[in-house]
Amino acid sequence: MALQEGDADTLDRTAGAIRGRSARVCNVVISEMDNYEPGDYTERVMDAVNVLKDQVMPYFAEKVEMAVMHYPRIHSWKSMKMNLSKHHAWSMMESEISEELCS
Repeated sequence: MALQEGDADTLDRTAGAIRGRSARVCNVVISEMDNYEPGDYTERVMDAVNVLKDQVMPYFAEKVEMAVMHYPRIHSWKSMKMNLSKHHAWSMMESEISEELCS
């Protein structure tokens, strides 16, 4: 919504909140994995956390920064989201989440 309305400050604050929440989720999941016996499940979960931390969130931050700096060239959040979803790490994370929810 902030992107569609041209509100770069709100977009930046909202993106910062998303990054913060993602970091907290990663920290909670890492702590929770200490309660499980090491194995395939914990390895897959930790791989997913690492993808989120090391690939997805930096890519997200880069795209938000570009949008904030170059707002007039970005026409809608939908196009940004579509570009983000094309990123391999994002797609991989979405499929892993879907697998976990469906199993």
